[in-house]
Amino acid sequence: MTQRFVMALLIILSLATSSIADVTLPSYPKGKGEHCVEPTDVMRRDHFEYLMHHRQISVHLGVRSKKHSLVGCVDCHASQADDGT
Repeated sequence: MTQRFVMALLIILSLATSSIADVTLPSYPKGKGEHCVEPTDVMRRDHFEYLMHHRQISVHLGVRSKKHSLVGCVDCHASQADDGT
């Protein structure tokens, strides 16, 4: 009984992992500007913090800045294609 359960579990796990391996990862278009407002490693690490910090400052306090403007991010990084690529 236990051997059958273990074999069934192994088969299920092997099928699940083989289906995961066939997934293609999305490709992201490169930004159109010369460089981002911060270095790449900093943006990857702290992007969410920047969003929350600047939301607080711009929405609640009404302070707008050109350096970390959302319009600048969208102009450079957002896709203009209909399919989002």
